Amino acid sequence: MKRVLESKYPAVSLIVLNWNGEEIIKSCLNSLLKTRYPNFNVVVVDNASKDKSVNIIKKHFRDKVDLIVNKENLGFPKGMNVGIRYVLKKYKPKYVGLLNNDLLFHDRLWLLKIIKEMERDKKIGVASPMFIFPNGKVQRVGERLGSNLLSLMVRVLTALPEKKYKERPRGIKEVDVFLGAAPIFKREVLERVGLLDERYSPFLCEEVEYSYRLKRYGYKSVTVCDSEVVHLISYSMKRMAKEDVRKDLFKVYIATRNAFLFSLDYFGIIKSLTISLPVIIFATFFERREKNKGLNFSNIGLRKNLGVRLFLLLKAIYEAFKLKRLQPQIR
Repeated sequence: MKRVLESKYPAVSLIVLNWNGEEIIKSCLNSLLKTRYPNFNVVVVDNASKDKSVNIIKKHFRDKVDLIVNKENLGFPKGMNVGIRYVLKKYKPKYVGLLNNDLLFHDRLWLLKIIKEMERDKKIGVASPMFIFPNGKVQRVGERLGSNLLSLMVRVLTALPEKKYKERPRGIKEVDVFLGAAPIFKREVLERVGLLDERYSPFLCEEVEYSYRLKRYGYKSVTVCDSEVVHLISYSMKRMAKEDVRKDLFKVYIATRNAFLFSLDYFGIIKSLTISLPVIIFATFFERREKNKGLNFSNIGLRKNLGVRLFLLLKAIYEAFKLKRLQPQIR
């Protein structure tokens, strides 16, 4: 019976990474566990939360999910890798999903639609659902950026909104960078290509790096547009930014460091200094006044704390060069 089930519905392990998510983790897990797919399990990796989220998980989901509580906040790549190693050893699934805690799974068939496409096309290494806003409008589908480093760096550092879609996207869309809030990986990919690169801890750009590593191995990344998931958008980072201006500046520093590290990893030092660095300098000192609008002269303003930002820029570039000398931490 188990063989028949697995032949039709391959085993899937879904890993939810949580950090101080007491306001959203219950809704996330309640909706996730209603997913209509007969062969999946859920593992929650908590990154040393200081709020009540671990108690909420233990109280409401004790027999429904596996809970791993890290002793310290390991960040996204390291935290997710803890979960990946755990499920590969315990459950040996054919597919592994890496989920943010700021997701709602109203489309009960979201996972089935993704697995169906990944089973059909052996070249798909990673597939993500299409993200929508709580009001139902399309949020992110993903884009083709190719080897255009300038466009890629602008996208990574400015978080520009995607174009508005006149018609709702359908079918399969191949993308250069998979959507990082809910990617589904084939186990063979994790075993062959490796885990998330822990040099990119605590967060940001790890999905960009993995997407380009994936290409080198001949796999492609796609968005399954018929699979829709509500994304509440960067809950953990918004929470961190509200706590302290210094933590918001820390996020900018990490984004700068990791973006430059990615550029060094995949485009070399010459292009990094002549193409990536000018974009990084621009993004350090200027911002979009209205975040929901595009990048144009009328929407550009000077940031605050310029002296601190200059120091963090220099530190980020220095640290990126140091990390570049290290072996990728992917096993």
